[in-house]
Amino acid sequence: MNRPEANGIDFQKNQIWGIDSCRFAQHLATSGLLSFGHFSPVSWVTFQGAYDFAFLVKMLTCDCKLPKTVREFLHLVHFFFGKRVFDVKHLSKHCPGLYGGLERVASTVRVERAVGSRHQSGSDSLLTWQVFYQIASRVNPQLIHRPEHMGTLFDLQLQ
Repeated sequence: MNRPEANGIDFQKNQIWGIDSCRFAQHLATSGLLSFGHFSPVSWVTFQGAYDFAFLVKMLTCDCKLPKTVREFLHLVHFFFGKRVFDVKHLSKHCPGLYGGLERVASTVRVERAVGSRHQSGSDSLLTWQVFYQIASRVNPQLIHRPEHMGTLFDLQLQ
């Protein structure tokens, strides 16, 4: 596995110039991007993003402990981010021939990485969005409109 430093992460520089997570949460909360239980036209797209949303929920709840159940956790995800949360890994399970990690799914839908390299957040984010766009527009356009796929994170579905 690559060390963070090998991917260009400078922890000392981040300590000096990076933004505090509480301050980031305050900015996010006032940005207009969150739904706070109301309809929001903003879509959130991730690839196997349960940990990403757990981190964001933890910041937005002032570092309170995360809920003990999937139902409670997803309730907070939906409260903060709305129902327009799409996990490409979850969506790919419902498209014939799409499986595996981000690189494999991207290759299958014929999307090439535009910038950067794998496991760099900006590059992976752009690739995730491009794969989502291909699934939503070409591979299976009806998929993203089905309620069982909206607001669902990979492997965190309610039974």
